[in-house]
Amino acid sequence: MTPFTITIVADCDNPISVTPSVLADQEYTLTDSAKTYQIPAFTWSPPFCPINYTYTITGVDGDKAVSFDTK
Repeated sequence: MTPFTITIVADCDNPISVTPSVLADQEYTLTDSAKTYQIPAFTWSPPFCPINYTYTITGVDGDKAVSFDTK
């Protein structure tokens, strides 16, 4: 039997690229019914590698009028 070497490469250790989604401008009048907006997911490469990302609200003027469902 001839000896051989197997090298296992962890493809998901360093994704090649992560591209944020483009958010659509939203308008809302306080007297209107509740409005929902789903933030589109980021895209990444290679697509079979899982990623985790978070968000931060930088303009907190209307913070009490907005809620996030992080499911």
